Amino acid sequence: VEAALAASQPGDTVAVRSGNYPQTRPILVKIPVLIMGEGYPVFDFQHQSAGFVVSAPDVVIEGLAIRHIRQSSMEDLAGIRVENAARFTARNNRLTDAFFGIYLANSDHALIEGNVLDGLAKLERNAGN
Repeated sequence: VEAALAASQPGDTVAVRSGNYPQTRPILVKIPVLIMGEGYPVFDFQHQSAGFVVSAPDVVIEGLAIRHIRQSSMEDLAGIRVENAARFTARNNRLTDAFFGIYLANSDHALIEGNVLDGLAKLERNAGN
């Protein structure tokens, strides 16, 4: 996915086929693209990092399964974190075991719909949202 994003132009669609995609670092989304999952591809961050970090306007993330985000009491790590980006859409994603599921920071005109967030924290201090 990182290679496809690096090769993308603004407005492109990055189609991700069903499968497992283990990750150990965040996936940075720096241009306006549609990331579309086919059959809920699984991005497992193995408690090593944040998930998707969006810093561009007009990004859509749809149809992904995002799992096992690293917990931190010092950083706002999320399955999907949007920073200073307008017109973001998260649609029909499944987020499991993420300290913060979807986190918007200084972003406006976002549409968050049809997502399922499932936290696994057993203690309140281990749960973001």
